Amino acid sequence: MTKFLLRLAAFVLAALVLFAGVLGLSALGPFSEIFAKLTASTGYSASASEEIGAHITAVQAEDGATALILGDSVCWQVFGPFSLCNTAYRIDGSNRAVTLAGQYLLAKAFLDAHPDATDVYLIITPDSFSAGFDAGYGYQYAAAPFAAAGLLGGLDDTTRAELTAAYGAPFLTGTFARWADASPLVKKLYLNALEVWQPAAAQSGPLVPLARRNLENLEALCQERGAAFHLLCAPLADSEDRHTAMASLEQAFRDAGLYDSYSAYFTQAPWYDRALFGEDGVHFDNATADMDFYARVIGEIQNATGLLDGLVLSYD
Repeated sequence: MTKFLLRLAAFVLAALVLFAGVLGLSALGPFSEIFAKLTASTGYSASASEEIGAHITAVQAEDGATALILGDSVCWQVFGPFSLCNTAYRIDGSNRAVTLAGQYLLAKAFLDAHPDATDVYLIITPDSFSAGFDAGYGYQYAAAPFAAAGLLGGLDDTTRAELTAAYGAPFLTGTFARWADASPLVKKLYLNALEVWQPAAAQSGPLVPLARRNLENLEALCQERGAAFHLLCAPLADSEDRHTAMASLEQAFRDAGLYDSYSAYFTQAPWYDRALFGEDGVHFDNATADMDFYARVIGEIQNATGLLDGLVLSYD
């Protein structure tokens, strides 16, 4: 019996060593692609971290910008085309999966690198206020890129505790984030396991606590750094669904005692004909929207809010 147990232990140990070796090799050079194909992991690339990592690098660049425009994918669709013709404005819209915690970290990185900044704009649709630390996109967009950049420590204690509860402390280190980005196999194993054992209760509602807390933290940070904070609504489709979502969010802001501070988000929301939007009813249809169209949209936002002064809307 003793010999059997020893052999079993040796076999298990050897299997573990072999498994660890495979995981290690899966992050190296040509082995990464080979193991990804063998394990059907090619869909788990580092695209999310590369996308958000590029935004992190951009906001940290000491480029003389004095204003920052952050937001979700609608913000990026509308304002992004003018990112290269502006020097006073750093335009870095990303997507809703970054969550308000990620937007806070991007703003903090910008303010750290730009001590003379005067304005921070957060331009988002109502959907961004319901985004939390879920088991899929949340880790890839709101956790891993910021872990790899060493920025998660900039969050408040409650948000960091929520991150740890959702994803596990060992997986919020820069070492693991970079390993998972280098190995689609490792990322597949982790994300699939995460969907099974994620202990954190899913947050729901038009204004999740994570979003509320980091919205308030962002404004407080801007005040501390001497920069004005502006919360603006991204363009919305004039449809029943979007009006319902906006009404629910407005009530949530009222219930939270935040409406008076951010009433302009609701009263100056830019509504557009539903026919101008694509199938998702959220983003403009690029088949009909071009730079001239986006320039007009931004101009209308400028006129309605009296903000975004000096934003260049042409490459001429």
